[in-house]
Amino acid sequence: MNCTGHRSGSTAFVLLTAILFGAFLFGVSVTSRSPAVASTSAQELPEGEWWAWTYVPATDMLYLINDSGEQAAIPRPRLPDEIAPEISSPQISISPDSRFMTIAAELENGNTGLGFFDIQAREFLQIHQAAPGEDVILATERPFAGSRNAYDADGERLAIGFATASDQSWRVIIFEVATGDSLNVFDYTNPSLEALDFSELIPPVYPKIVYFADDTVHTQFIEYGQPLGAENPAFAWDLDDDVAADSPYTRSRLDVLPDEGTMVFTYVDPETDTVELAAGAPVTAFNAIGTGLDSVDVPLRQSADQIHWQVEWAAGGTLVLFSASPTPLDPPQWHALNLETGAESGLDPTITTAAGLPEGFISLDQSGVLAFHPLDDPVESTVIWEAPGGNEPVILWSSPAETAFGLEEIPPTPDAVVSVEQLEIRRDPGYGSQVVVTVPFNTGLRLTGRLADNTWVQVEAPDGELGWVFARSVRLHEALDEVPVINTAIIAPPSPTPLPPTAQPLPTIAFFVADTYQVRPAECVTISWSVANAERVVLRTTSASTSTLEEVPLTGSALKCPPDNPTNYTLEATSNSGTISQVILVLVDPSY
Repeated sequence: MNCTGHRSGSTAFVLLTAILFGAFLFGVSVTSRSPAVASTSAQELPEGEWWAWTYVPATDMLYLINDSGEQAAIPRPRLPDEIAPEISSPQISISPDSRFMTIAAELENGNTGLGFFDIQAREFLQIHQAAPGEDVILATERPFAGSRNAYDADGERLAIGFATASDQSWRVIIFEVATGDSLNVFDYTNPSLEALDFSELIPPVYPKIVYFADDTVHTQFIEYGQPLGAENPAFAWDLDDDVAADSPYTRSRLDVLPDEGTMVFTYVDPETDTVELAAGAPVTAFNAIGTGLDSVDVPLRQSADQIHWQVEWAAGGTLVLFSASPTPLDPPQWHALNLETGAESGLDPTITTAAGLPEGFISLDQSGVLAFHPLDDPVESTVIWEAPGGNEPVILWSSPAETAFGLEEIPPTPDAVVSVEQLEIRRDPGYGSQVVVTVPFNTGLRLTGRLADNTWVQVEAPDGELGWVFARSVRLHEALDEVPVINTAIIAPPSPTPLPPTAQPLPTIAFFVADTYQVRPAECVTISWSVANAERVVLRTTSASTSTLEEVPLTGSALKCPPDNPTNYTLEATSNSGTISQVILVLVDPSY
């Protein structure tokens, strides 16, 4: 996670917007309109009783599902210069009507990017970049998934928390979902905070949005690196007056009914025994579930033999879904509690996640199977979808009550998408070939050919122009073995004009990339590079057990098998004016 704030509050925000271009939050760093390939048409979506988005981290794919099954599969949109998702997990938030997606992910420069994406138009509306060292808080207890309660009642605005652990600063920013524009900013320098009692907090902290309604944002403070207690200090930010007051939404594990503001939460009932925990255990033995606001208005369940973990509303407040286990080491079992009948149903023990729907709920089990459970019989389930390839999915979003589904169609997935800011398409393969057209980040391209070694691919741009691009500069969605091989030579860059020794420029590294940055033991990676203005280029391998150096050509690739975790590969380019270098870090992880 990557989040933080500025010391000068809204003044700093205005200055950053005015003077920076994509350096820190929140100048606009990319506004990208990406036409789909003209020969394909959008997929019109059918009617559905309910909808859900799932995400498979192993493949970075998103799946749109309704009561009839899978309706679309799309690659998760990536930010420009985003690092590989297997190294840093993205946070993904989908608007209540399912039309817009907000993505926070780590970039190659170490900062966090924040992108606002129109799913139906298949384009980024706006991309911001957080300040150095600043964390962006979108995700909640459910991995990868942004909180649905961080949207206002109309789903038009989204509240996002930011924090910087190094200087203990934080802020909350309201964005317009349909544009990505920032609307309001509240940070730790606001004078109204002085009237609130946060004396028990141990900084640094980050702000977690728990509820956004009636132009008020309820935010909890979470201490970095500390286990969750029963409650967290919270404040309510009034957007109209720009002041903070005490908030009743302090329970550390809770869900909120959007229209009513009623919480369901876990708590420790002092009249009920609790599961005995080991000394120093980083968990709280929640022995009860309740619903209400300032106090436990309605106790729903107490158990001296179980720890309650997650809670979630379903069926518009008729059902409470919760997970519980006898000890912290036992896998939690999900249950459904009907508040109208009082009936409690224990669900299949293999279920790992449950998410509410207007007329029931959906679940995911250990095998990646998604099933629907009706309101009148929660134990009964109908299998709807199974994750491809046996991969483990997560539920990002499910239909909220009283919110219309806002997607009418899904654009086709192009064969390849530009993954750099500006991509030069060349007449022939090679950086020495003539540029025929330049296309921006996120542009869809059609694959028409490839070299036998897959280093360069032939593409068709949206305007119909054919040309070649380096394969690592696009995100491929079409298997290359299905693309025809074209036998043609790579056009190398022209040799630089010799300069006097005192005037020779420093070398330049056009690119230095690996096809993956995380492998299992004994697996290998392909490293590719291109250098100009260098008299000597070497590739250095460094790990705990190895330090080797080999001289390599200006442009090339090599298959490398990392001996240890981690292993650094350093490309050093030297001229008589000096040496420049770039480093690739490859992780060796047996569990990958």
